[in-house]
Amino acid sequence: MRSAPTVLMMGEGMRKASHLEDFLKRGGWQCRVEVSMPQALRLAGRSRHDLVLSGVRMDRASRTKLVNSLMESKSSLFFSMAVEYGCWWLQAVRLGENCADGPALTSKRFAEEVERLRLQLMLDAEPVSAKSAIPLPSGIHLDAGAPAKELNCLTADQRATDAFRLSA
Repeated sequence: MRSAPTVLMMGEGMRKASHLEDFLKRGGWQCRVEVSMPQALRLAGRSRHDLVLSGVRMDRASRTKLVNSLMESKSSLFFSMAVEYGCWWLQAVRLGENCADGPALTSKRFAEEVERLRLQLMLDAEPVSAKSAIPLPSGIHLDAGAPAKELNCLTADQRATDAFRLSA
């Protein structure tokens, strides 16, 4: 079984976000806060974290290097941007895919996305073998040589979508 997903919270602003750290820990994340941006950038580049959170105040070269290293490691990255009453979250990378053109998220939507990400990480880490799958109803038999499409296998994305549909 996969260990708890990890999150790296980068920069001075994240040290002050104890409510965010508490939220993540309650959700099952292992948190690490690194206040020093140079140290945090080195850590993000050489250690695998499932999620990286940072403020937007970072020089362009550092931001580009961070995004590229997280895309290579299949991690996810959000930047926080302070607004009058709270902050908005800008997702730059999702599971190694560039998604910088997505919309800014309110804190509530960010919390939903973090939970969706955690569920996706759990589903991707636990492949279901034919022997451990839910038994088929009587009278239905599967051909071991049949292609996966004919067996109606679900992808991890489909399983995550179904999980959210069931919980709503």
